[in-house]
Amino acid sequence: MRAMAIRQEAVLALGAVAALLAAACDTGHAPMAALVVSPVVYAQHAPGWQLIDWTGKAQGLIGSDHVGIPYQSPDGSRVAWQPEGDWQVVNRNGKLLSHLDLSRSTSIAWADDSSGLCVVRQLSNSQPPGAGSYVLDFVTATSGKSKTIASFTTAMGPDIAACSPMSGRVVIVSASGYKDPSTMQLVITFGDLRVINLKTGAIAFSQAFPIGSRSSEVSWVAVSHDGAVAALQTQGGTRIIDLTSGRIIRTIDAVVPWSFSWDNAHLAADGGPSHDRGEIVDTSTGQLLWTDSVAGRVTQGAIAEPGAGELMLFTTTGALSDLVVVSAGGAYRTIAKNVFPAQVGPCPSCSAV
Repeated sequence: MRAMAIRQEAVLALGAVAALLAAACDTGHAPMAALVVSPVVYAQHAPGWQLIDWTGKAQGLIGSDHVGIPYQSPDGSRVAWQPEGDWQVVNRNGKLLSHLDLSRSTSIAWADDSSGLCVVRQLSNSQPPGAGSYVLDFVTATSGKSKTIASFTTAMGPDIAACSPMSGRVVIVSASGYKDPSTMQLVITFGDLRVINLKTGAIAFSQAFPIGSRSSEVSWVAVSHDGAVAALQTQGGTRIIDLTSGRIIRTIDAVVPWSFSWDNAHLAADGGPSHDRGEIVDTSTGQLLWTDSVAGRVTQGAIAEPGAGELMLFTTTGALSDLVVVSAGGAYRTIAKNVFPAQVGPCPSCSAV
């Protein structure tokens, strides 16, 4: 109960940020060259946002208290934020790269190569949220120019679960939610998943999920950065599926999936007997690589290190977050304690909030 309450707070926070952010996609943009600087995450540090690399070393400070909650790209080389109502993209030194038009946007996600943002937009400002017709755009980070990739219709609110110029795939899921009056917990149901070709806008794969029986409904989804695999949580277990064929790769315990590693070899999740501890699972064998041993600590999110095998878990005992990095071999280290991190990674359930 306590773990679910904390997860709900995390979902609500992500939903608030995602409702404010949005942008679109330039399919002709070549993937970025190999990283020349260490990936970073951003954490609030007066008077702005501090860059922290994956070893825990501070790499500078940018911004102010007036930029909102930044949304960083996977490697932290670019950040979207909103000083004084003007959405901007800046680099890790705080240099302005472009202005963003996020009008009518309902969901966004940074590209896995940090070249821009995938954005889902409503057709008009008067369109109510939820079921309806939408367009998928890509906005280039350096120019702010937007290109429409596809249009689609969904029976629930759409969210971007992956945006990958590296693989040429965008994954969109749909979801709805309500607060259970008896438990006051948020109940989320996912309706479907579709993979869209980033160059042509064609549907490369789609799957509808069962609706009507809570035991078989999909209640949480995580998708790899390249849109190749997904983890689908149901009451009976969490299925890891191939998003080219729909083949079930493996079924594991009903953990809450948060993030695949960059090579898709491991899955960070909130699991355990009572779903109240962080875990890293080997996706090919289903074996546990690592389990959080700190009593009472909940994992409320995770991200993959770009181009590497490590995973960072955002853990909490109810207040601020500790950043715990787990290597591909299962060794772990805490690189920051009691921090408020920026948004990083897609929010596949924000339309359900």
